[in-house]
Amino acid sequence: MFRLRKIDLQRDLHQVYAMSSKEYSNISIPGFTGIISESQFHSRIVSMLHGFYHDCYVAVDEKDSVCGFFISYDFRIVDSHCKIYAVMPLSFDKEMFGEFIHRLFVEYPLRKIFVEVGENEKELLQTADYFGFKREAVLIKSRFIDGIFYDTVISSIYAKDVLRRYNNE
Repeated sequence: MFRLRKIDLQRDLHQVYAMSSKEYSNISIPGFTGIISESQFHSRIVSMLHGFYHDCYVAVDEKDSVCGFFISYDFRIVDSHCKIYAVMPLSFDKEMFGEFIHRLFVEYPLRKIFVEVGENEKELLQTADYFGFKREAVLIKSRFIDGIFYDTVISSIYAKDVLRRYNNE
């Protein structure tokens, strides 16, 4: 059983770094480029939380170990939308992703949420599809990871679709 909570930098950052840098070396966390040390990761995350990132949550198991990382960024209240990103293991309970997007729509006056995912991030693409994100665009060969160019898939979902799903459950 997993639960979602706001990140606690003192308690969670080491686990988020380990998860982001070792198990998922083929991902592209917004605002990060290249391989960096844990201290650089800590400095960058703190900086991003005070600027670029809007919300940062972790999914934790019954032992309070971090097993997922969720961020909202490029938050635009005037346009009533934001972007999100998630780092999740293959065995992860996809419902945490749904809970995160639902929470954003409940807490903020958002109309739409976007996710930009590299074609190499199959699990996140499948999770977004599962929750009803609609693919809007593909940026051809726009991400360079480990010597390979990958496409970026841009998908979105409307608040009414998420809220309807959660109100019917």
